[in-house]
Amino acid sequence: MIDNQAGYVKCKEVQADVVSVFSKNGEVVVKPANEKGEMNIETETGDIRVTYGNEPSNLKVKVENAKGDTSVNLGGLSTANGTDQDVNGTIGAGENSLHVKSRSGTIEVK
Repeated sequence: MIDNQAGYVKCKEVQADVVSVFSKNGEVVVKPANEKGEMNIETETGDIRVTYGNEPSNLKVKVENAKGDTSVNLGGLSTANGTDQDVNGTIGAGENSLHVKSRSGTIEVK
C-alpha cells in the first residue's frame, strides 16, 4: 500500500496480488499496469493514469470520478453502465479488478 499526502506517485512494473495507492493531493501514474490481482487507486485531488502493458482479457473495471474528465479505452470492455464520469464494466470473466476513484481530477485508463 502506498499512502501519499502530497506529490506525484509513479508505480512502474508493479507485480502483486493486491495494489492499493492513495494520494490526498497529487497525480498517480501506473505504467505499465498488470491486470493480475486487484488494483485500487484513489485521489482526493489529483489525476490518475493507468496504462496496461498488454490489453486486459479478464478484468472487472469500476471508475468513479466526482469532478473531472474520465476516459476509459480498453478493448473488449462490456459496460454495465457508464456516464461521463463513472464507468462500470467487465472484460472476459472479470476475475481481476481495477477500482479507480477521484474526488477531483482527470482519470485515464487505457
